[in-house]
Amino acid sequence: MTITTDGVYTGRLFGIEVKATDSTSNLKKHNDILKLDKNRLSRLEKFKDLPFSVCLFFFILENDQGYYKWILEPKIDGEKQVKLHFKEDDELKKLDDKEIADIISSINSWYDHRSNT
Repeated sequence: MTITTDGVYTGRLFGIEVKATDSTSNLKKHNDILKLDKNRLSRLEKFKDLPFSVCLFFFILENDQGYYKWILEPKIDGEKQVKLHFKEDDELKKLDDKEIADIISSINSWYDHRSNT
């Protein structure tokens, strides 16, 4: 995916892995959090070496609900150094407009700090 500002290409890339299932019957769910099984989680390791952030978007077709988790999360440490953190956790959070805005904001902030170093 690319991020644009007012329809203008910025050169800022990030990845989205999209997965779906028919129902939640084979998934662990607690409140607004889903948990991935180890088999699905292990398949995400193929993204470890990418040079940009990656999110997993996971959709439940029976109720049109979306969930997400970072695979490679953009991080800025205390010294303003940027890095990508491979997230091994199994929890997916509910995806909504606020979460999408937060994802874009995190990616933009990472790129802003990367440009300043």
